[in-house]
Amino acid sequence: MIRPTDIFMDMSGSAADQIRESNRQLTNDVILSLGLTAPTEALSDDSKLGSTITIANGEYGGFLCKNAGSVYKGIGAASKITKPVTINADCIIDGIHFVSGSGRPGNLVSIAVGCVVIFRNCVFEKIGGDGGAYVSLATPSGAVVAKANLIGCVFQGPNSGAVVNNPGAAANVNTIGCYDKTGGGFAGTTGVGNL
Repeated sequence: MIRPTDIFMDMSGSAADQIRESNRQLTNDVILSLGLTAPTEALSDDSKLGSTITIANGEYGGFLCKNAGSVYKGIGAASKITKPVTINADCIIDGIHFVSGSGRPGNLVSIAVGCVVIFRNCVFEKIGGDGGAYVSLATPSGAVVAKANLIGCVFQGPNSGAVVNNPGAAANVNTIGCYDKTGGGFAGTTGVGNL
């Protein structure tokens, strides 16, 4: 019986180059078919009816969510956002690690008035005493408020500001099964099953 590994293949010359190029193209096609955003690409929800953005492991800059219905999903445990995020439209954010840079003050995530955001299985981390809130909601404008549901999220780092800055009613922010490792607590939120 002859196995493919038993067959001698001359890997020099144009045939080998064609095989290598074919393999590179196949790899690129597989990555594109998965719809992953690589760390070298900017996160953007430029479509008119919302977007689905799946990010691979790596570090990404911040982003501006401006289209209602956008979904941001981290595909791996090392899908990290290292700059501020501003949310100006309803969206879902799933499995992303938000981390401040050392000495970078400000909120990790800011939610505009009128927006509803669902965070699932996210990690919010402050480093080295960086100020600002982990998640901050805009001040209500009359009856229009910002809202957030945080489900299974972890907040870690030093207690250097509000975990959730919610200037509205506690019912505008639900923390469900979240873990606060900062020691700051979930003041100003409605909590269920938090640790």
